[in-house]
Amino acid sequence: MSTPGDFALASSRGSERVNVSLASKAAAALETVVRRSATTKTDVINRALVAYAFLDEQLDAGGQLIIRRSDGREQLLQFL
Repeated sequence: MSTPGDFALASSRGSERVNVSLASKAAAALETVVRRSATTKTDVINRALVAYAFLDEQLDAGGQLIIRRSDGREQLLQFL
C-alpha cells in the first residue's frame, strides 16, 4: 500500500513501473503543476524526467541554462 508522496509511474508504451517517495517540497510542486496543467501526476513526472535528461545532456556538453525575463534581463542558473 502506498503512502502520501509515493506515486506509481507507468506509461502504456514500453512502460516501467516505479514507486517514488517524494520529499514534501517535491510533492507540493507536483500537485501545483498537476493543477496548473490539468494533467495527471504520471504525465507530469514523465515530462519532468524527459526535461531533466535534456537539460543534463545540454549542460554536460558545455551548455548553460539562462532565463530571459520579460524585461529582457538574463539570469544564468546553476542547475544541479
